[in-house]
Amino acid sequence: MPLQPGLHVHHRYRIDALLSPHPAGTVYAAYDTINNQVCVVKEFDAVDGAEFDTIAAALRQVVHPNLAGVLDHFALGDVRYLVTEYVSGVSVADRVADEGPLAESAAVEWIMQILVAVHHLHERPMALFHRDIKAANILLTSDDQAVLVDYSIGKTHRPGTPATLVAPEQLTGQVTAASEVYALGSVLYFMLTGTIPGDSQNGIPDRFAIRALRTFEQPPGKELVRIVEKAMAFRVEDRYESVREMRKALGKVVPHDVPPVERPDMPAMPDETPKVAEPKPPGLLHALQRFVKPLMRELIVIGGVLGVLLVAMLVFQQINGSLSFVPAASTQVVVVVAQTATPAAAVAVVAATATATATQTATALPTATALPPTPTVTPTVTPTLPPTIGTSAIAASDGATLMFVPAGNFIMGSDFGDRTSQLDEQPLNNVNLPEFWVDRTEVTVGQYKQCVAANACSLPAKLSSGTRANYYDDDKYATYPVLWLNWAQSANYCEWAGRRLPTDMEWEKAARGPDGNKYPWGVARPDSTRANFASQSRDTTAVGTYPLGASPYGALDMSGNVAERVSSFYRSHWFKLDQVLTATPPPEESFRGGVYGLRNGSWTDGASKQRAAYHGFAVDNQVGTHNIGFRCVVSQLP
Repeated sequence: MPLQPGLHVHHRYRIDALLSPHPAGTVYAAYDTINNQVCVVKEFDAVDGAEFDTIAAALRQVVHPNLAGVLDHFALGDVRYLVTEYVSGVSVADRVADEGPLAESAAVEWIMQILVAVHHLHERPMALFHRDIKAANILLTSDDQAVLVDYSIGKTHRPGTPATLVAPEQLTGQVTAASEVYALGSVLYFMLTGTIPGDSQNGIPDRFAIRALRTFEQPPGKELVRIVEKAMAFRVEDRYESVREMRKALGKVVPHDVPPVERPDMPAMPDETPKVAEPKPPGLLHALQRFVKPLMRELIVIGGVLGVLLVAMLVFQQINGSLSFVPAASTQVVVVVAQTATPAAAVAVVAATATATATQTATALPTATALPPTPTVTPTVTPTLPPTIGTSAIAASDGATLMFVPAGNFIMGSDFGDRTSQLDEQPLNNVNLPEFWVDRTEVTVGQYKQCVAANACSLPAKLSSGTRANYYDDDKYATYPVLWLNWAQSANYCEWAGRRLPTDMEWEKAARGPDGNKYPWGVARPDSTRANFASQSRDTTAVGTYPLGASPYGALDMSGNVAERVSSFYRSHWFKLDQVLTATPPPEESFRGGVYGLRNGSWTDGASKQRAAYHGFAVDNQVGTHNIGFRCVVSQLP
């Protein structure tokens, strides 16, 4: 019997509505009263309990922007339930029903997103299968992000799904990667034609009556026809070996609604007038990317050498809790003074010679002065000079040291050929940013306590760390990163301090410099002298512990210790590829209703997540953890 609206199950989920009543398993809209979020509860009847629990537990470990996240699973008697996140959007089935067949460029973009997601499932340590891939289970969000929802467990063929959308072997109980290749091919067929492949007479589907794509009034391009036919081949051995192989084939397609691109290494296309549906479709951009990719590689090689030289010019030390800047040549230490209700109202510049060390304590000063290292050397106050790489500033609000990041271009993202990279990092971009100042380290417990004492910040959700029961209240951890703050608390602190959270692009530039360093320090793999990672310290360490891990601008701990929050929504590579390639994504781009990004691998993460291009997202903006922190930036000093 279906669960009734208003009923509370599993001590936390309130059933609000029936989304999809079905004998094989009703789907409900629900509300999680503990995490205060809307969710979806799906019922599984007549399923093996042990199999369900094993698969559901594995699905809970899967995090991907194009997959609805599995949050929980439980049982009521012999009936199992799977709890997933609620994704707001219109299904591909409804979009096609309302507007007709999709343009080739739109169909390819969305099916590519789903291919990436399904490949992610198949490549898990225990291969996972969705088992019910169809147009009705692909939702398009308000940002045109495609998200695959409604997992099936235990059923080889869910009643209600036309059998011609399901691989022949799946109807007999065998589900493999090739079975999902078939299903993805049938979805692409539907997107391009608006027609469910095959006919059904007397309830018996006839897959041999599937109409050939080339016979439609407006048939897709020949390349797409070949890909769909191969994916939907009756025999397993005639299909693509894997979802990855299908995706590689689609990546070479230039949709018919895209104007051809002539390149020096590409023969001219026949004279024809193509139909243009979108100004910057994915196919065109893939062609451009293949053209500029060799040039980008050369720039990265040259830039890497320059980046190493820049790092070699910067030497920083932290002595007895006060910051000491040791210049390699004549440089500046900018001191922000005058603690007021709006922090930092005045700036002075202290010029230091190559033989002098300018030292300032991490607190606001009444005047701009420098303490000479010896009685014979006296730095003098001079007019403000333009800041350069290596210039630092002391914030009056919280004593944080800020490092100057000059305006200009930097290389962002990862090359398609980089096997250590992830799809959401690709492709390489040349991004231009104005100058800004970035915190040298992550915000510490001691700094955050100042904000709490000023009644401007709330306490962390927990006062512990990963292994320390007493962390926040123990003064010996005052110089360690503050933990257990959600996104709003982190942003609020930066605002109190007269700064803000960095954007995704600002964070990456501060971490890798202008030339696309793989890691903040260069190209060498992480080790115990450069970063706290892979649980080597079994918890967080004091900020600034790894000076050899400094970025080209002198920022520390941009690999390891804690993951760091940014002000930008997380974006998948496959979402708006044209805008990502030209580095002009609007700030409102998001998925799942807006989940803010995270940068940097934490102390719990392995080496691959310590790369400067790596980024992920917080599953819940409202929740902090034991391995997430933040740092602040400011566009201009006051």
